[in-house]
Amino acid sequence: MTGAVDAGFPVAALDRIWHPPAGGRRLLDPKAAVRVPSGGWTVAAARAQLQRLVDRAPQVMVKVSGRQRGGDHVSAHFEYIGRHGELDVETEDGETLKDVAALRERATEWHDEDGSDRANAVTSISMVLSMPAGTDPQKVLAAARAFARVELDGKHRYMLALHDDTDHPHVHLTVAVAPCRADGERFNPRKADLHRMRETFAHELRERGIEADATPRRARGIVRRSDNVPLRKLKERYMRTGGLVLTEESARRAGVVFAEGQGDLTPWERAGVSRQEQVKAAYARVARQLEALPDPADRKLGAALRRFVDAMPPPLSRRMLHAIAYLERVRRQEGIDAVAEKGVFKPAATRSRSKDGGAAAPQPPINRGPRDRQR
Repeated sequence: MTGAVDAGFPVAALDRIWHPPAGGRRLLDPKAAVRVPSGGWTVAAARAQLQRLVDRAPQVMVKVSGRQRGGDHVSAHFEYIGRHGELDVETEDGETLKDVAALRERATEWHDEDGSDRANAVTSISMVLSMPAGTDPQKVLAAARAFARVELDGKHRYMLALHDDTDHPHVHLTVAVAPCRADGERFNPRKADLHRMRETFAHELRERGIEADATPRRARGIVRRSDNVPLRKLKERYMRTGGLVLTEESARRAGVVFAEGQGDLTPWERAGVSRQEQVKAAYARVARQLEALPDPADRKLGAALRRFVDAMPPPLSRRMLHAIAYLERVRRQEGIDAVAEKGVFKPAATRSRSKDGGAAAPQPPINRGPRDRQR
């Protein structure tokens, strides 16, 4: 009976939605079999992934945080992740280094082993593996150790250190660019690598009893990239001094101009709307397929997927968010009539129909500029 039920599960459709981001060939060949060898999803894996998606399991973060050039730079980075002798820094061999002198010696080894004849060549790449607040830091560390073994053992030397004194427990992983083998490649992860690394880290967390997911942003209906942590902190510090972040001020002004009816959606804003509409339409087809299956659990999953799609955030750029904030201020200060006079945004209830007959997402606020009005 299970085989008959599984035969109707829309694995191929989900695989198309969840395909990893493009961005360079994969340099790594992880040993963890999260997916089947062909690169597709098994029914069980697809069903579990979809359940995590609709349950909004915490998303893992695996990102490149910096590049170190030369022994002195690597040494300074090791001292930073070890908090200048306060925290343990683990090596790929399981050795624990804490003494600053030992960390400097290891940095010198990496520099000598690099052997690159390029001026200002990268000696190491630093990464951060993070989970949301409330996650057990020791389990994050254990998952990070397993992640490093899967991705790096026998290929590159590495060091890692847990930081658990912030809101989000995270592990700093520093990888030597030089390969361990003479025929190996220098460490330089691309987009496809980083996505696969997220999958590996999430897999290791789940193996330790922590719900974690690694779904691409577009598969969650998110079209706008948020600021990374260093940039966000920089902006916050600057604004606390009374300064204006030029990019934010530019977006605010552009939002006011748009809200007052003097502009139209940009090509990238339209592309974001289009991408989300395509994802929503694809999920709508999957939901109908699931609701037609005989297994009550699959029908329940289909209904949950519909609710997930309905709750997706609107595909708004930073400029559009400023435009909405401006109109909200107008409403509070001058009343609803003043907002109505702007005549900028279409009602949220305005909907289009997707090609397959399902209801598409509410259309985002669209301002018709002079060219559109002339047509």
